[in-house]
Amino acid sequence: MKQILKILNNFNFSKEEQEQNQMILEMVYELAINEVIEKEQDWDEEGAHFDSQTKIASYPSGMMDIYKKCQQNDLFSVIVPEKYDGFELSYTLWNAIIELMARGSLAFSMFFPSQGLNIEIIKNHGTPEAKEKYLPLLGSGDVIGAMAFSEPNAGSDISAVATKAE
Repeated sequence: MKQILKILNNFNFSKEEQEQNQMILEMVYELAINEVIEKEQDWDEEGAHFDSQTKIASYPSGMMDIYKKCQQNDLFSVIVPEKYDGFELSYTLWNAIIELMARGSLAFSMFFPSQGLNIEIIKNHGTPEAKEKYLPLLGSGDVIGAMAFSEPNAGSDISAVATKAE
């Protein structure tokens, strides 16, 4: 944690931003070290589940409880523009959040880059209507972003995907 703060302080953050970064990262660190890490092995052993009848996937027991704590602490809204109910803070801070959360559980930490990638794509390429609808939902964590990079003839080779959006 101290190492990450030391690195962050090498960037041109104001004193107020440094204090804000430290407050957020201390909260993330406490969550990762005190709650996430103790559940990680159980999550890993249990794994996710897919119900072939309902076609619904579910996360390991207790994972969504931690996710809800991240929601309550507005962690997914860090990089969402203020216009869409976010905090519009730095990507440097966002990456530090991901790194700290990964210390607790790499699997759990993947919620953050997934949300961030979807936020970034919609923020930079979405229609005004898509931004208005989805950025607040992604930032609040009420929607979990996902992307599908697969086709029958391409597998997961993104360069071989033939589908195009117009």
